Parts: sequence; C-alpha cells; structure tokens
Amino acid sequence: MEVSGYISKTAKGGLQIHADQAFVEIYPSVQENNNIDQISKRVKERVVQEARKYFEKEPSSGSLNNCSGRWHELAFLMAAHKSIIENTDHLYIVRMGSESSIKFWEIYTEGSLKEFKKFMMGLQKKNMTLRCSTPDFVIIDRSILRSTIVEDISNLSAGTINLMLKLYEDIKGQCDPSQVKSFISLKSSNRPDRRYQILYEANITKYAGKYIHGAQNPLRFDVVGQSNREDSDVFKAPKLSALPAALTFKSSDINDASRLIDSDERIETTTDLDSYWSRFC
Repeated sequence: MEVSGYISKTAKGGLQIHADQAFVEIYPSVQENNNIDQISKRVKERVVQEARKYFEKEPSSGSLNNCSGRWHELAFLMAAHKSIIENTDHLYIVRMGSESSIKFWEIYTEGSLKEFKKFMMGLQKKNMTLRCSTPDFVIIDRSILRSTIVEDISNLSAGTINLMLKLYEDIKGQCDPSQVKSFISLKSSNRPDRRYQILYEANITKYAGKYIHGAQNPLRFDVVGQSNREDSDVFKAPKLSALPAALTFKSSDINDASRLIDSDERIETTTDLDSYWSRFC
C-alpha cells in the first residue's frame, strides 16, 4: 500500500519513505520560507502526518534521519535555483549525480581531460584507481544549460523539480574548464566523519583541477551549510600539492601554500544565498 506515492509498507510491516518522491510532492506547498533548514523540517512533519493518517504509525527515527539529510540537500538546491537566477545572469547550480559510478570529472569535455587521463593511466599501471565521493553541487556557466533550465521561478511544480534533479545528465562531457566555477559540498550533518569526507573530496577535486584547469582557470571548492568551530578548523587545511616536497624547506616556500577549501560559508537563509554568488562575478 502506498500513500501519495512516497510511503509504502515493507514486507515486515515497517514503513519505507521514498525521499525524493516525498520532497517533489510536498515542496510546492511549503516552499515560502526564508530559512532553508525549516523547509526540510516541514517536509518531515508532513511525511509523519501522512504516515499517522494512513498507517497509524510513524516511520522509524533512522529512516526519517536518513531522509532529512536528503531533504535538506534538495531544499538548498531549490533555494539556490531561485536565488542564482534572481541575482546573476550567467551562473547556474547543478546537483551532481549520486550514483556510485559517478565521477566528478565526467562533466568536462574530452579535450580538457587529456592530461588528467594520462595521470590516471599512470595510476592504473601501478594497479591503483582514483575514487572519492562526489561533491554535492557544481557552479557552472549558465550558457551550457540555457535551453533546459527553468528560469520561471514563480511556481516550482513537481515536474520542474524532477527536471532540475536530472540536469546533471545534460552537462556530462559539456563543460570547458573556464565554464566550471566551483564544486560545493553541503555541510548538513554534525557527524565528525563528514568534515573529513569533505576534506578528502576537496583534496582529490583540487588535485584533478591541477591537470584539468591548469593555472589559467583556477578551480574553487566551497563548503556551504552550518559548520561549527571544529568543522571550520579542519577546513583550513592546505592543498597537499601546494606544500613543499621536502622536509627541509625555505621559509619562502610556505608563501606558495594555498588553502584547500576556498570558503566555508554558514548559509541558513535565502538572504545568505543571495550575497554568496557575488564571489563568482
């Protein structure tokens, strides 16, 4: 039995939430809210209400917690979609694919990947592969998607949201380095291991960027969300490729070191988002 297409009963009698479907159906009725975090909470509240109404029970706390992270990510995407169109005329934000086979470098044109693929082939000869979790979002030049993005932001329907969730497929193999402005990881969890996962993502992304972007079009990596003091301290780490190679080094070498994560923005409201895009102008 299903309710509105997003809650179903398992064979063992538990409740399964189909997170994306729930968000797509509920978001249009709760979107008018300046606080991004409140959107995901209101989606959660609605799901619990529906479960009580039709099944006379609530989904497990573990299931709701897993979905809440996803709903926060989607709420951020919807707010960012509206904000980036209103405040810029040349940028757009795309949610990266979440499948296990996704590799962030797949968005680039074949020609811009030549040097990076030489590096990857060298690793393969040593029986090694380069893998990492994919950043949550990418900021790109809007011209890449000019014919497919929805610029009418007055009414984000279920169909519009579904379209936005699939835009990653439209940018695969289409981006020149100059059209990729920044990768973004969303900090929506207080788990300590999440901050180190983001740090590893940034390290691999920036290292690949050295081959793909070169010095002409430096790649950014930003963290957005609600970082605490411990998170921010971790995010101050330098790029490994910017550190001196030897243990004995001149003090001037440190002048060439650069931060791995370019910014760690505490973004809680759409107002915070509106000012965020100015760094790319």
